[in-house]
Amino acid sequence: MKTLTLLLLTLLTTALPAPAQNKPKPDFASLEDVIALIPRDVIKDLKQPSQIEAARRTANEILQRDAVGKTVTMEVELGEWAPWAGQDTDTDKIRVEIRNIPVDVSGLDFTVRCWVMLPPTEQPFLNKARSGMKVKATGKLTRFVFSADSGGLFLNGDLRNSTLSR
Repeated sequence: MKTLTLLLLTLLTTALPAPAQNKPKPDFASLEDVIALIPRDVIKDLKQPSQIEAARRTANEILQRDAVGKTVTMEVELGEWAPWAGQDTDTDKIRVEIRNIPVDVSGLDFTVRCWVMLPPTEQPFLNKARSGMKVKATGKLTRFVFSADSGGLFLNGDLRNSTLSR
């Protein structure tokens, strides 16, 4: 009887499926959540030509301190993609250009420009994707900085070790 009980317990514990592994939630659920880190007075100063450089530096310091290194999910429109060598230690091997995202925050207009780097495991998703497709990209934000050039204000970023979903 003891053997039968042990056998049944062994069968039950090995036959039960493991609990589902939930993906960890990103630190930021949207691009808007990241941009919301920038205080209103800094946004206001980014609109003033005489204050833009100091405000840009302040905004970049805030983004570096509070957003870079964290995980974010962004709704994006795919641009072109290609193999990417990166560094020898990189697991990311595909680089996707995201179409420019126009943003208006309290009357401040700027454009988000972003690269999304993917590991080879994302290739099956890209095989079914097309340029212009809207997707969610989730990855580690490794760069997010304001720059001013060509008469415009840009927020440039990189997402690394990313995944794509519909």
